[in-house]
Amino acid sequence: MQPTTTYPQGPITVLSPAPAHPEDHRASAPRPAGLDGLTVGLLDNNKPGASVILKHLGELLRRRGAAEVLYWRKPHPSGPTQYVSEAAKQADIVISGVGDCGSCSSWSLRDALDVEAQGRPTVTLVSQPFLQKTRIEADALGLAEAPIFAVEHPMATRSDDNLRIEAESLLDAITKSLVRAG
Repeated sequence: MQPTTTYPQGPITVLSPAPAHPEDHRASAPRPAGLDGLTVGLLDNNKPGASVILKHLGELLRRRGAAEVLYWRKPHPSGPTQYVSEAAKQADIVISGVGDCGSCSSWSLRDALDVEAQGRPTVTLVSQPFLQKTRIEADALGLAEAPIFAVEHPMATRSDDNLRIEAESLLDAITKSLVRAG
């Protein structure tokens, strides 16, 4: 029952954004020992600049030993997609993003966590203003330790070269989140 206060205009009910029944803690998917021979999945949420960052990360991971890079692009940034189950079946590790607004950062995280729940390690990319919000959501969804990385905001106005440089700066941290330390 939500607290209700009566005013001359009528009752006002205060709603809490906290889930009534927080999801149980989810376990992270097991991380492989290294990149050698793995298939990398890139789950692009269709935001400007996302394809540049994700595809460059895929190429950099291939240079580090990944065997193949698969790419899926959602038709819309926010909302569910059949690509989540495809990524979980076809890729060994998955990068989801790049969320640079409230709803698309939520869906990039949700997509990643749904892949992770199917046993594939993931990371989520969001822009800096949405990093803290996305971490809070990961906690509420049961995986507080979900790897989430921030890119500079806004992405839509940045050059492709600048986005590739950003991908390079995140490569080591993303790699460490996707595979076991060796």
